[in-house]
Amino acid sequence: PGDRVPVRSMPPPHNKASLVSLLRKLAALQMETLARYTALAPVEAFHARRAIWRMILGGNRTSKTTGGLIEDSRAFCGCDPYNKYKPCDGKILIIGWDEKHLADPIARKLFQPGAFKLIKDEQTKLPRFLRADPNDPTQLDPYDAAYEEKWFPSPPIIPPRMLRGEIAWLNKGIGAPASCTGITGWRMEFRSGKSHPKIGDEIDLGHIDESIENGQHYLEMARGMVVPKGRGLWTATPQNISIHLWELYERHKHGDPNVFATTLSL
Repeated sequence: PGDRVPVRSMPPPHNKASLVSLLRKLAALQMETLARYTALAPVEAFHARRAIWRMILGGNRTSKTTGGLIEDSRAFCGCDPYNKYKPCDGKILIIGWDEKHLADPIARKLFQPGAFKLIKDEQTKLPRFLRADPNDPTQLDPYDAAYEEKWFPSPPIIPPRMLRGEIAWLNKGIGAPASCTGITGWRMEFRSGKSHPKIGDEIDLGHIDESIENGQHYLEMARGMVVPKGRGLWTATPQNISIHLWELYERHKHGDPNVFATTLSL
């Protein structure tokens, strides 16, 4: 999947200095989070499905939000390995519980380092994500667990080079974003679940994080997805569950091909 991170065209090197510069740029691209990302099997199933609505359910710190943000970012950067989205000029709407939630964890994971921990692979010497023990998926790989002092934070999920212009803010003081645009022409907008829903938008990808109070956001998102044949994501802890999230999960349990859910454990 990481091979599909978009790279701007570069002129062929004319001398040793330009070749070294080019190799450094390529090495930096290989370090980007979307290039290094690998998912556990339940989350990879979430990424691969082409259902209209996909859900990740799980407790705190199970990486459900992060899995959804990776999906958002792949669309935004034009590098989805499953080709579910158009390559340019789409719209993503992300709805969080409130403005503080939009700031942390959503904006923090998207635009700041540290959404994941990386470690230098003992064989390839390249950075990689921490991985599960192949003999016990509930535990860390023994090498990774033994060398915690070698862990280091990943770069932002959305590389700064993919942004066109500055991020607009709902509340810059707390770090709650309003919108940003990528060099692909994709636009990402953010709304608090406690705000009034925006009516009439067309949405290529909608993402609700947690069980928001105002269910009208879900209804307007679903309407906005109809014309562009968009897709929706819902990542949530199943506490105080929204009636709309419950209905989607029931559709999944009864075999509706338009709805897919996966559940993560800590």
